[in-house]
Amino acid sequence: MLQPLLEKSEALYFRINGQVITFAARISFFLADMLEADDITATYKGARCKMPCHTCIILQSDLNNMSLKLKNVPHRTHENMKQVINNGQEKEYSVHSVENSFWKFLNLNIYEACVPDRMHHIDLGLFKFTQDILKAVGGIELQKKFDD
Repeated sequence: MLQPLLEKSEALYFRINGQVITFAARISFFLADMLEADDITATYKGARCKMPCHTCIILQSDLNNMSLKLKNVPHRTHENMKQVINNGQEKEYSVHSVENSFWKFLNLNIYEACVPDRMHHIDLGLFKFTQDILKAVGGIELQKKFDD
């Protein structure tokens, strides 16, 4: 439905209350569980791969390294993943050797656009600490209401 608009320009401009607002008609994010995010980003599934995160380039051995500065961890982008594939380093970076169809959208970093579906994780019983935090702030009652 938006294809004609996307072909004409990279952005749309609306005048709202006398102010021009830029609107980029692109997908903002995907709610996904870990397996879906791996599929969308063409990264390896599994906890034993070298770089299991679909968002950043961090070694599996450093995932629990609390002294590691997050700002120093490089993020996956379509540019650096293309370079990894061109250099034949797919296995080192845990990425499949395929061109991701989302790379053609220059305004969209598909690796950052996959947002964890936290409610799904809680429902599955993953991330027990999240349930404990909800319980501590009184939010666990909301989950009981959802179950009813």
